[in-house]
Amino acid sequence: MTYSWYLSSALLLGGLPSLAAAHCERVTDTHQLSEAAINAGYSAQGWAGANNAEARGHLGLPGTVTLSGGSSFQKEGSLLASSSASFINSGRAGGYSPNQVLFKCDVSQLGAIYEFFATNGADNYSGKQPVGDLSGAYYTRVKNIALRLTNQKSGQLYQRHWQKRAISPEEVFNDGQHIYVPASAFSDVFIELLRVDNAGYGVEGTARDSYNYEMPSGYVAFQGGGIGQGLSEGADSAVSNDGKSVNWPAGWSLAHQTQFLRYSACDVVDYPATVMLPTMTVAALEEGTTADAPFAVRIECSNSISVSRNAWENPGGGDDGGNVGGSSSMMLGLVVSDANAASKAASLGLTNGSAYTWLLSNDYGNSGVASGVGIRIYNDQLGGNAMDLAPSTTISGSANGWYALDDVATLTTSDGKDIFNASFTASLEKIQGQSITPGSVYAQAQIIVGLP
Repeated sequence: MTYSWYLSSALLLGGLPSLAAAHCERVTDTHQLSEAAINAGYSAQGWAGANNAEARGHLGLPGTVTLSGGSSFQKEGSLLASSSASFINSGRAGGYSPNQVLFKCDVSQLGAIYEFFATNGADNYSGKQPVGDLSGAYYTRVKNIALRLTNQKSGQLYQRHWQKRAISPEEVFNDGQHIYVPASAFSDVFIELLRVDNAGYGVEGTARDSYNYEMPSGYVAFQGGGIGQGLSEGADSAVSNDGKSVNWPAGWSLAHQTQFLRYSACDVVDYPATVMLPTMTVAALEEGTTADAPFAVRIECSNSISVSRNAWENPGGGDDGGNVGGSSSMMLGLVVSDANAASKAASLGLTNGSAYTWLLSNDYGNSGVASGVGIRIYNDQLGGNAMDLAPSTTISGSANGWYALDDVATLTTSDGKDIFNASFTASLEKIQGQSITPGSVYAQAQIIVGLP
């Protein structure tokens, strides 16, 4: 008898639970949030990602940055400007709401989601060309200007190659089924503009360069649950761009924020932090006696500078290697920096146009603070006339309390620099028409030197 044996097999469907892939998604609408997330204060709205138009948040850099005419004054690596920009306010044009959710993930992704960050390695002027001797610095579109970015949560300098930082469970909201990644989970950035000697990189190199180049200089990307899986730590951002730019929530751009002035530069290198005035009685002040204290200021400039008042008032035309009309009129101002002192001076009519004629105590009008008196500033080269005081750090002409530097200082030259020495006297005096009450006087003014 012959026996035949058959091996049969069967595929049983549905007998075992399926293993679904972990999932993350962009959040652009409130319906993607759970009731628990909404009740916890989280929100959602549309966002486009770090394209050129969106990556235009204001970085807080100054409106103007001055480049010295030569490297002898501003050395390689000199810090020209810096700022700290928050992801929430500056990660995109218009910013994000503080608790705006950008990504939603399955709860299984807790501890497995990442922030990636890098310079723009695909663009010659936005993070592709490193400055050899300055760690983390990259050439920009403006000649002699380099940019350096720092991730403020990890402390790492942005590089052309991607780096990553794990987004911690404490930075997200967990409703037990999903985790919600808000804008606050991502890192702020610290921005530095540095002077570099090599002018071979960049395009803009005129006397006044407005940074109108739209390309972002750095990016922040997201990875988790299927989003941005093509990104890997150490990969070159020039070619590794998974998710660009729709899944990249931030870009850092210099466009339309700072004007670069290629003029001679100056620095206030020596000044008294505090000028002590002698004690004076009310009776003596009422009789016209003043409490005086001299002080001096030393200013160093690159020696290509010309500071004549005529250059400011009649600048002429043309371009002389970065100097308007052949000269760059450097101005000096003593700026009233306390808002209360400025307001009280204005209310008492102690003004000359938009400038102030008296410096009042910071707490003028408060108990224990002397009233009816103020400080006038005299300069040795102004023939005994008190100086007007500037109302803001916006540098302008003499009508606003600004003086051509050679009008208030004497010039010597040493070690390739122009050195200006200015002598002043601070004088505590009775304000005509006001009654004096005894008390203390503490006033502040900033010494500002620069180009209008």
